[in-house]
Amino acid sequence: RGDCGADGICAEREKTSTPVLIAPGWGGTLETLNEPLNLLVKEGYRVLSLSHSRETFKINSNEYNLAELQKAYALLALLEQKGIEKVDAVAHSEGAINLIIAAIKHPEKFRNIVLVNPAGMIGKNTFPEHLFKFYAELFQEFKSSLRGEVAPISVGREYKEIVKYFLSNPVLSLREAVAISQADITQTLKELKDYGIGISVISAVDDKIILAEKMQENVSLDMVDGFYSIKGGHNSMLLQPKEYIRV
Repeated sequence: RGDCGADGICAEREKTSTPVLIAPGWGGTLETLNEPLNLLVKEGYRVLSLSHSRETFKINSNEYNLAELQKAYALLALLEQKGIEKVDAVAHSEGAINLIIAAIKHPEKFRNIVLVNPAGMIGKNTFPEHLFKFYAELFQEFKSSLRGEVAPISVGREYKEIVKYFLSNPVLSLREAVAISQADITQTLKELKDYGIGISVISAVDDKIILAEKMQENVSLDMVDGFYSIKGGHNSMLLQPKEYIRV
């Protein structure tokens, strides 16, 4: 998505000429992003996003995790394809890792970056620890849907897309999960801030994967311009996006 033609989504009256790029988290697709994308359009923004390819490409790099670098290149390719010179970017979860890689490679393309429950900012976990937290979050969402706090149809769509995402390339999916558990983007955030890019972080207080307490311990003023706590879990941006528009 991202053009005003048949394949795109944009507002009838745009608030700003700078489009919004959304970098999805692990398992995120255009289907799971459907609600936040349409809400932003209603608010008057032109929005771009993508479902990442599940193919594995040969990329040489000693500096970045190859699975994340592949996604970073995909984000930059989307901007080039649409002829967009500069964006405001929003990254959810794992999307923070590959968005930050894209930004450090081409800082001139980014005006502001908002990181929502970002991976890579709470210190390194082991892969089993990360996997346990992931399932704890999904179980919390399931209970919330039973209580009527979130729409069961939205949770069901998220689960379906996660399963499809994993099964489409299990090996790549596991590599991405390991990269998430070991990532640290804090130093890169400092570099991006020095470039003049505005950086904000939104942390959900009930997030089981990216713990709010850990986030607060690791975030400092030399890496972000703003830090906001909000009610909800790790994927609330997808399930209850109106709460995030207000931040």
